[in-house]
Amino acid sequence: MLGENNRNRSGLIHVKNAVLALKDDANKRIEDMKKWLIAAFCITGMFALVGCSNDHLIRTSDGQIIEADEKPEIDDDTGMIEYEDHSGRENQIQQEDVREIKER
Repeated sequence: MLGENNRNRSGLIHVKNAVLALKDDANKRIEDMKKWLIAAFCITGMFALVGCSNDHLIRTSDGQIIEADEKPEIDDDTGMIEYEDHSGRENQIQQEDVREIKER
């Protein structure tokens, strides 16, 4: 009877160790999936932000066309139209000199 109890305990220990190993493996896989999901959401978010920025064209009275990275805005202090070019520089132009602004 004593030998049978030892065998049962030994079998239970093996089963318990196997269950713990499976649980550890499952937890590792879940953590890996979380990392991939976070990376996928970040990449998707970057593409969404890039897609939101639209170029604008500013047509001047003398026929010149200026490309702006974002929608030009009126500067409250100067009353001039302010825009950012493709190099990232801030520029201004008189409102009277602008004939049309349209989204590309």
